[in-house]
Amino acid sequence: MSFCLCIVTESRTLFEASNPPFVNYFNESTAYTTNTGSGPGLVVDILLETTFQDVLPALAPGCLGTFKQTTISCLCDCIQGEFDIFAEAFIARSDAHPGMDLSVPFLLSETAMLVRSPDYYVDNTLMMVTPFSFAIWAIIAAMIVVSGITWYGFTKVLTKVSEVPYNFVDSIWVFYSVFLQQGLPVLPRTWTCRSLLSLWWLVSLTLWATFTGNMLLMFSVHRSKYPFDTFEEMVLLLQDGMYKVLTLFVTNIAICFNSVLESYKQLWLEMSQNGRWLNASSLEKGRDMVIAHKNVILLGPRLNLEILAADDCRVTVISGNMMQVWYSLGFPENSPYALAISETLLPNDILNLLNYGQN
Repeated sequence: MSFCLCIVTESRTLFEASNPPFVNYFNESTAYTTNTGSGPGLVVDILLETTFQDVLPALAPGCLGTFKQTTISCLCDCIQGEFDIFAEAFIARSDAHPGMDLSVPFLLSETAMLVRSPDYYVDNTLMMVTPFSFAIWAIIAAMIVVSGITWYGFTKVLTKVSEVPYNFVDSIWVFYSVFLQQGLPVLPRTWTCRSLLSLWWLVSLTLWATFTGNMLLMFSVHRSKYPFDTFEEMVLLLQDGMYKVLTLFVTNIAICFNSVLESYKQLWLEMSQNGRWLNASSLEKGRDMVIAHKNVILLGPRLNLEILAADDCRVTVISGNMMQVWYSLGFPENSPYALAISETLLPNDILNLLNYGQN
């Protein structure tokens, strides 16, 4: 379950207990960072480098406050002014988060798609026939029978010119032996039968070379088949009613509403009017919904979803990308901390330019 930790100090800061890579943990000890080999998270690092560096490190372990159950409840508390900062990354759009002020953007991240990992069924009973599909094996069997019938007809006619006689079963067995690259006890005497036999030897060599290559590929390469590979393919599946989109916040997908791209307009139409839209209170709960329902697609920041996929092999991130969005820190309206943190995030030359424009 996802928890949020509220810290009540001179600056009332609301932390998520774990939402990597934005908030990995909250610990003021540098020794803990050294032992774990990772920092407390991008958002926590930003806060520690700002005006809060004299406040947050002074907190004693065990006196950090109380836990909130969901990210959404933390967001509501922050909007209502119960806290000064929500230690989370928000899409940098003023119209996407009413009742909140945002800092300048600090991260550009792609929006990724998380789906349930394909179900694998391993059965080695017929492993030797897996390099070719059933249709290919059926075509090979039909070619052997047809060639045997043709051979039987040729030998029947050519017995008048001293061709070796073959019955019907032996004629089919000739091409079955050639397919397995076996020799013949008696070679044909006429050029007609020799030409047909030579052609089959060439076909047999080609088939077995392909078979060997596919067998080697099967043992050396792990191939996975996903329901879709690109964002456009996902939209088509939504239009067919085969999948539903899951988001963490309702506002996370609002950027599609004003998009000029046709694929994003179609996505918004399917979500807003055709009922292909679900919501989760946290990314962890969203991941659990994806695991429980194979027709659900979780949309979220690629950084977060890749960490979820690395932690649980039952889900995977599709390689295709969606929109790129900027992320900012969130504050209640008219918060005095928004400008202070924005000044830290902005380079000096850009900040001077903004100050010059305001003057």
